[in-house]
Amino acid sequence: MPNLSRRLQKLEAQVKDRRGLIPRSEEWFNYWAEKVDRTIAGDSSVDLTGITLEFVDALIASSSGE
Repeated sequence: MPNLSRRLQKLEAQVKDRRGLIPRSEEWFNYWAEKVDRTIAGDSSVDLTGITLEFVDALIASSSGE
């Protein structure tokens, strides 16, 4: 099973979303975090279409340690 898990992780690392970002990567998280920050700051031009529950879960997890 460890071999299968490792192969799956390697495959997932190659899959990109429609923005060209690898889901769950630091770049992916930073992309969405910047959009959320701009929205909270009042920028009404930000398009949050495509934001995922997975990002929201990651955001909550990252802020629970602060």
